Amino acid sequence: MPGFFNFRPEGYQYTIGLDTFTQTTTVNVATGTTGGTQTVDGTNAVHTFTSSGTFDPTHGIDVEWLVVA
Repeated sequence: MPGFFNFRPEGYQYTIGLDTFTQTTTVNVATGTTGGTQTVDGTNAVHTFTSSGTFDPTHGIDVEWLVVA
């Protein structure tokens, strides 16, 4: 069952109040995931598991899942 992980890649800029914040960590360092294949799609990193694997981020993050059965 594939799973997809979305994370803003390094260099992504977004506004916080009156300031602009630039993401400075790389996708691999920030997610710390294992298994599957990771690609960048626009402003998201997509981590795809096509077989059994472990998704284990190094810190608390928000994720979006798409499950295809």
